[in-house]
Amino acid sequence: MTITTNTSTIPWPSEWRKPDSIEWLSCTENFHSMVARVVMDGELQFLKVYGLPGYEDVFSSYDVVDQLLNNVIAYRTALQNSGIPVPHNKGYSVEQTETGEYILFVLESHEGDVSLSSMLDNVDWSNAEAWAGYIVEMLIPLLHKEGSNGHLGVGLDLKPSNF
Repeated sequence: MTITTNTSTIPWPSEWRKPDSIEWLSCTENFHSMVARVVMDGELQFLKVYGLPGYEDVFSSYDVVDQLLNNVIAYRTALQNSGIPVPHNKGYSVEQTETGEYILFVLESHEGDVSLSSMLDNVDWSNAEAWAGYIVEMLIPLLHKEGSNGHLGVGLDLKPSNF
C-alpha cells in the first residue's frame, strides 16, 4: 500500500497492517506533517506522517529520525511518570523513500483534545486588563473536560523543532 501526497508517493509501513480507512485532515496553514484519522480493525486511531517533501521537516538521515524518536520517547515517559496522561502510542515506523529521504509514521490512540495555541490565536489581546480573564476562560475546558475525571491529557506535537 502507498500514500499519495501533493508531491510524492510514499510507502505504508511494511510492518503495520493496512488500515480499513484513512481520513486525511486538512487545514489552512502549512503544518509540519500530514495527519489523519485511521480505522484499523474497527478501532479509531490518529496518524501523523513527518518528513514529507514540501513540508517543514525533511529527514535526509536515519540518525536524525532516530534521535528525534529517542527524544520523543523520553519526553512521553517523563510526562507519564509525572502523572500527565498522553495518547497511547500504537507504533512508530521509519520508512525510506525512493529518493533517499526518511518518513516517520506515528500512530496514537487519539489526537489530543484542545489546542491552547489555536485558542490564543482567537483572543483579542488589545485590552490588557482582560488578559487574565481570557486565560482563565481558555483553561477551563482544558481542566474540566467532560469525562476526564479532572485529569488533563496532553497531546504530543512531535516536530523536530520542538525537540
